[in-house]
Amino acid sequence: MNRLMNNLILIAIEIISQSIEFCIHNKIYKATDMQSIAEKIKTEKNNIDVSYEPITIKTLNNKVYKIILRKSSISDYKNVMK
Repeated sequence: MNRLMNNLILIAIEIISQSIEFCIHNKIYKATDMQSIAEKIKTEKNNIDVSYEPITIKTLNNKVYKIILRKSSISDYKNVMK
C-alpha cells in the first residue's frame, strides 16, 4: 500500500511539473488554465499501458494448497432428498 501511495505521489508531482513547464513556456498565467492542462496531461498518462511487477503474497500457508475434499456418499444425498 505504501509503495502504491509513493507511486501516485510521484505521478502527481510529474503531472504538476509538466503543467508548470508548459504554462511558463507558453506564457499561461491563469490557475484555471493550468488546471485544464494538468487534467489533459493526466488523461494522456492514463491512456498509456503501464506494466507493474506482479504482487506476490508471501504470508499464505503452503498447507492451504493441499486441501483434499471429502467425497460424499450418494446415500447422503438420498437421505436429504427424502
